[in-house]
Amino acid sequence: IARYNVTFSLESFNRDMAEDTALSVLHSDAHGRERRGQRDIQKIDLLRARRYGMEEVGRNGRIKYTYGGVVFIYDPLCNREVTTFRSPDVALKSSGTKYARPVILPKMVAYENETVLQQYDELRKAILNKPDIWTSHSVLVVDMSGSMRRDDVSGAKCRSDGVWMALARDYVMKPLESKTRSHTDLISVVVMKEEARVVMKFEP
Repeated sequence: IARYNVTFSLESFNRDMAEDTALSVLHSDAHGRERRGQRDIQKIDLLRARRYGMEEVGRNGRIKYTYGGVVFIYDPLCNREVTTFRSPDVALKSSGTKYARPVILPKMVAYENETVLQQYDELRKAILNKPDIWTSHSVLVVDMSGSMRRDDVSGAKCRSDGVWMALARDYVMKPLESKTRSHTDLISVVVMKEEARVVMKFEP
């Protein structure tokens, strides 16, 4: 995981956003254009939402993007906007995606390698079979309620996105780099929504 500087000037931020979305293609119809006109939403807002926004899979395969105070419903089968409206979890003028582009962490290609995955599984089994060598076991409880969709964290798509990045950077990466934690320190993660769900259990 790389380190990022999420301090931007608003001018350079808007310029970068315009450049990044200039070549995107998105089909519109009369209904979509009418709804955007009624709500004072520009097509560039939809392109930014699709590229940088929080993504949620909805009904009939449609995708909901939330970004910069705009909710965009998108049909990927025909690359078409369905509708748009202002988000109740609006981005603030001084923080959130209206102010700073979210950090997009690069995908860790190594973890798609079967050999690497097999080596990790073998290491994990060896550690789990020897609890006496565990240095620690941390249980992290993460709030994933509706309020975590709010767009008011600079450098993140929403609050929950900011939490996961902070855990990856501050709870995992930095301690590993400083050698205050190692593969004998285990982590479990529980997410809290309507009910609790374990999403990670005894991971080195």
